[in-house]
Amino acid sequence: MSAREEDLVNTLRECDFINEGKQYIFSYIEGKKVEIKDNWINSEKQQLEEIRLRKEEEFKKIQFKENFDTHILTTGFNFENYKIKSYLGVISGSSVLGTGFFLKLAQV
Repeated sequence: MSAREEDLVNTLRECDFINEGKQYIFSYIEGKKVEIKDNWINSEKQQLEEIRLRKEEEFKKIQFKENFDTHILTTGFNFENYKIKSYLGVISGSSVLGTGFFLKLAQV
């Protein structure tokens, strides 16, 4: 309990309020303290989660950049001045047909 809170509680105890009134005020103060503490904890948790997510995103960007800068792909058989460690096969391919291919195919 902070010095300010203690001063407030001591002031209320010294007043000539009816005991029930004092008890109500004290219980209200305790409830507000718990509410403020819970809100503060939740706010801190939210801020920490946002920081964690930003750091994780930064790490992913750095990791991607490092991998992108050092990774070389080709569909050819060699790179000059490099040794190919493994062949992964063709991932995708495309064929280009002449514009008249289907026309000639239809005539047959």
